[in-house]
Amino acid sequence: MITEFFLTSFKPLIDYIIKIEEDLPINLRLLKYNVSAEQYIAKGLTISFFLITFSIVFFTVLFSVVTRNPAFALTTSLIISLGLPLIFFFIYLKIPNIKLSSIESKIEKEMYEAIPIFSTFVSDKIPLEQSVKNFIEANPNFLISKEFKEFYNLIKYGGLDVISALDKKIETTPSKKLRDFLFGLLTIIRTGGSIKDYTAKVANDEIEEYRNKIRESSRKLTLFFEIYMIAVVIGSLFLIIITSVFSLIQPIPNLIELQFFIVFFLVPIISIMMSKLLQSFIP
Repeated sequence: MITEFFLTSFKPLIDYIIKIEEDLPINLRLLKYNVSAEQYIAKGLTISFFLITFSIVFFTVLFSVVTRNPAFALTTSLIISLGLPLIFFFIYLKIPNIKLSSIESKIEKEMYEAIPIFSTFVSDKIPLEQSVKNFIEANPNFLISKEFKEFYNLIKYGGLDVISALDKKIETTPSKKLRDFLFGLLTIIRTGGSIKDYTAKVANDEIEEYRNKIRESSRKLTLFFEIYMIAVVIGSLFLIIITSVFSLIQPIPNLIELQFFIVFFLVPIISIMMSKLLQSFIP
């Protein structure tokens, strides 16, 4: 009820937000959210309203107890209560984009493995939907299998033909790369080409692209290892030696503690950060 109030009373504001966040309606459709962009924004405004109300009461009481200054408590709580909902609402608008990017990234990482496997199930002698069904049953854990299952259900339960089902699935697939693959299938079927040859070619392209990424990752890992050896291992040893030499010229307070901190705290922290960075290099 409150969401409907915001939807009708703040329609100009909602329309303005949609103009700014022009990808929001598309992202909601690709994520299969059963709400319009207007309803999604109105829900965010509703949550923000309750957040403002709660924050004003909570922070006013909190700062009044801590500072015993009602004027300062009210002013500070108002500033915080306006800031928090704005931050929340900004993040709320970006959630569909973040989710879509995550799904798209996972699907595209799977395609190096999934498309070559799928090509082995495809044959020009059997219907495409049967090949898709066999692939889904053999590989249920792929995200691509979930997308293919929706295509299969459009044919089996939706009563659509292959071309119409592919056309509809292309509109709701979150990954651009998978959309291109499905569009290629659609084009081959319409022109009467060989689905087997097309999927085999795409599979070879995916394997070759994966090999190129592995080679590129190997070069990055080599550079990364050199930086790690120089900056962390040799750098920390050099720092320990320098501090020890300078301590002979002029005593350095807490030298042992400083060197202990470098070896047992600074080096492990940098190593952990490097290991996280390393994960981004792996295709």
